[in-house]
This record gives sequence, C-alpha cells and structure tokens, in this order.
Amino acid sequence: MRFRTLDDKMRTTMKNLRDKVTDLEKRSNSVKEEVEKIEMGNEKKIMELRQLEEDLSKRTEAMIQSRTRIREMEAELASRKGMDVIRGVELLLACLFSCF
Repeated sequence: MRFRTLDDKMRTTMKNLRDKVTDLEKRSNSVKEEVEKIEMGNEKKIMELRQLEEDLSKRTEAMIQSRTRIREMEAELASRKGMDVIRGVELLLACLFSCF
C-alpha cells in the first residue's frame, strides 16, 4: 500500500511538473512573440526616422541652394543698379558737356 501511495504521489507530482513546464513554454512563446512584434515595430520606426532624416537633408540642401541663388541674384541686382547709376551719371555729364 505504501508503494502505491508513493507511486501515485510521484505520478501526481510529475503531472504537475509537466503542466508547469507546459505553462512556462506557452508563456515563453507568448513573450517571444511580443518581443518579435516590438522589434518589428522598432525596425519600422527606425526606417521611418531614416526616411525623415533623408527628406530633411534634401530639404536643407535645397534651402541652402536657394539662399545661395538669392545672394547671387542680389549681388547681380546691386551690380546692375551700380551700372545704371554710372550710366545715368555718364548721360548727365554728356548732357552738361554738350551744353557747353
């Protein structure tokens, strides 16, 4: 009788241990799935951030080129205004000298 009780107790203990191992495996798999989802989400976010960084870089470069072109146009305009002033003075002097 004692062996039978010990044998039953051992079977019950083994069954409980198997159940616990099965439960732990399920939890482990569930955690692994969650980690994979998070990692995939992180990878997606990283890709989005890289794309935004690239877009920002392109826009910054375009803005720098625009500013450079504006400065060139301003310099050209200032040069033309200077030339117009010189032409105006030349015409004025020509008129004055032609009168004398």
